[in-house]
Amino acid sequence: MFITLLLLSLAQGKHVSTVLSLTLDEPWKYVSKFASNIGTSSWDMKVKYYKPLDKNSEKFTEFKSSVYIDSKWPDALIQQSCENKESVSKKHKTLQVPINGKWSETIEGTLSTNLHTHFWYISLSSCNITSAFRFRVEMNFLQPDGSHFSAEEQGLDYVFISVLIIFFIALCGNMIKLIKDFKKTADLETNLLVLNIAIGFQFLGIICEVLHIWVYSYNGRGIVVLDVFFQIFECLSSIIITILLIVISTGWTLKYKNFPDPDTYVPICLLVVIINLLIVGIGRITEDSYYRNSDFEGLTGYFLVSIRVIMWFWFVFNMRRLYENANEKFFKVLNRFGIMASGYFLTLPVVLGISWSFEPYMRNVFVVVAVNCMQVLVFVFLTHLFSEKSAFYKASTMSGSVLPGKIQ
Repeated sequence: MFITLLLLSLAQGKHVSTVLSLTLDEPWKYVSKFASNIGTSSWDMKVKYYKPLDKNSEKFTEFKSSVYIDSKWPDALIQQSCENKESVSKKHKTLQVPINGKWSETIEGTLSTNLHTHFWYISLSSCNITSAFRFRVEMNFLQPDGSHFSAEEQGLDYVFISVLIIFFIALCGNMIKLIKDFKKTADLETNLLVLNIAIGFQFLGIICEVLHIWVYSYNGRGIVVLDVFFQIFECLSSIIITILLIVISTGWTLKYKNFPDPDTYVPICLLVVIINLLIVGIGRITEDSYYRNSDFEGLTGYFLVSIRVIMWFWFVFNMRRLYENANEKFFKVLNRFGIMASGYFLTLPVVLGISWSFEPYMRNVFVVVAVNCMQVLVFVFLTHLFSEKSAFYKASTMSGSVLPGKIQ
């Protein structure tokens, strides 16, 4: 593990490869952004036509790359004409792109930051364009200290490795308990099994992300498939925990022991799964958009927040029925469960709201740390909740005994 930490810090890199179109209506386009630490960062860019205009020609067309500091970027966006957008920036580079489909010569530039970290935005334009063209653009960024990671991504490697260790310990502990209980009773506790599946998905996802970052640190690209798997596994883990909390709020393990009729929940669960996978897809498409300073901003964030809030309302509606039949002792048990579950559902909306009080480059780390901390707390809480020592367990159908606090 310590070797992995060392390797992750050796040569971190950001490489951008994208395809964009310039048209008569849109002759100016955003390419990428980079949060530079204090000092002088550097960048380079090369461009080629997506499809050659004339393979045998040695001619080229000229395009302009402009650099905008974050304080000027909104001014560029509100301008109507291509010329006005370009005029907002004082830093320009000219690109001569061969029409035969070969790469242009690589242009280089610097980003000077004096007082504190800034985002810098790069655009490509041709205000005198006569027809629509598609281009492939490749860029590299370099921090003053030699790192290629944008400032909002720095430090996430240590966050994910720390969470990975915690999930590994939790998963091992729960699996040992499951095996011991199975040997005693020849029966598996469904709730603990479902919880372990959720932890397992999260564990696999973080392994994928750590490996992706590790490879990314060497080639500036990483392994995109691993990053996608991380998002999918994280999504599945979140869905399982959401379903588990909602099913418990209906009275499972409290009023009845058997898992509820799947016909009631499967359609809703499938809908939630499909929506979350669509969110993952949207997130991949828009991940380097100029308006996203974290993985949870933009359209992706709106969808995630909406789903969490809707699920929370469903959870609260179910919990009201449990409170109606609970005595004073079990009322306290339900309170602890309800507060922790509500924290899980509402952490993302609250954290995203708080993150807007931070500088843009700090939002991503803050959101990732806060969301993962809540995820860890929920896993630890549910693990304790399903243990034989908890008041919840003793007052539930899992204990197999009728206690004064149990709902009948």
